[in-house]
Amino acid sequence: LPSLASFEWSGRDAYICYDSDAVTNPQVVKAEGSLAAQLVDRGALVRVVRLPQDGPNKVGIDDFIGKHGKEALLKLFSDTDLFALCRELHALSEKYSVIRDSGMIFEYATGTLHKARTFIEVIEAPRKVKVNPKTKLVSSDESENTLPVSAAARWIESPSRPEFTCLDYAPGEGVVTKKGGYNSWKPSGIVPVK
Repeated sequence: LPSLASFEWSGRDAYICYDSDAVTNPQVVKAEGSLAAQLVDRGALVRVVRLPQDGPNKVGIDDFIGKHGKEALLKLFSDTDLFALCRELHALSEKYSVIRDSGMIFEYATGTLHKARTFIEVIEAPRKVKVNPKTKLVSSDESENTLPVSAAARWIESPSRPEFTCLDYAPGEGVVTKKGGYNSWKPSGIVPVK
């Protein structure tokens, strides 16, 4: 983005905080990851903050502050891992989502459903993140105090992973169906003539 060049990003804190339903849209997750990566490449200390859903209602930053207050938002910001440290988790969110009713992992590009164990131990086995065993947070500490763990396993446990209630087929509905499912229906491009 050319507009990013007008700021000095090196060492600057940057928070990306979309509405709580952002993780249900693969295109938004991909754009979010792309923006975060561009800011990291410019030296920014980026955090992609996930607002929690309020039941079936999406939550914007204004809604969160109104219900929980500014201090709760600042705590959420400070508790969020740096994007540079959890880039692997964001990369997984661009490719996959959890289908809650089956416990399967859905791959957007192929439409394939994977068992969680196969996803962790075979498909995404090479991806690792370093975790502080005391805090359980992703860490940049290069000392012996961190353990490499499966990024896929960490992603499955993450509250910020994309998740749908079910895999659905609902012609004419958007990516997310009325039931909160991932809509596997793709428009054909054929428009009926009256």
